[in-house]
Amino acid sequence: MEIIILAAAAGIFLILAACTLYRRPALFRRLPATLFSAAETARLREQIAAEPDKRILVAFFSYSDRTRLMAQAISRETGGDLFEILPRTPYENVYRESRREIFRREWPELAHLPPSLQPYQVVFIGYPVWWHAAPALVSSFLKSGDFSGKLLIPFCTSSHSGIEETLPSLLDACGPVAVCGEKRLEGSAQISPWLDSLGLGLEKTDKSLLQH
Repeated sequence: MEIIILAAAAGIFLILAACTLYRRPALFRRLPATLFSAAETARLREQIAAEPDKRILVAFFSYSDRTRLMAQAISRETGGDLFEILPRTPYENVYRESRREIFRREWPELAHLPPSLQPYQVVFIGYPVWWHAAPALVSSFLKSGDFSGKLLIPFCTSSHSGIEETLPSLLDACGPVAVCGEKRLEGSAQISPWLDSLGLGLEKTDKSLLQH
């Protein structure tokens, strides 16, 4: 009888674990070792904050326009250039395909890339939260370029999930990068206080929309 009970308990445990992993396909990932340390990030922040003419990129992926609206508001506040991350092949079944990409660490191809990342010191990166993770498409963007020497500031739109749980998937297999100031945005009213709290002295400049 005890063996039957133990077997039943083990079966229930495996079922619950499988269900949890299905809902959270990036559950066991950790931040990459290539991430800048807190001290390294602080030094880079001070360096960039002291620069009078900062170039800012606001890159985003938006599926239902919520993230797009936040990215546009950040661009208006900072004068940053907008860049929309798009898949080369549009999703047919985003519910199924997005989970598969996250779970299998697939890196979908992008429709296009910015002409150059070199001019930018600060890069905002925005995305919705899918499956308690960042969409694999956004990770593809980060894998596609050299972000060393830049401050990466993630923001997400989500009704429930916090941004901290998305960072391991966002930065999965990313090169050396400094990350700071990550924020889950529920509305545009949060943007100005958030930008002020970054302490980077972000100033408005003439904004230009990057042409694809």
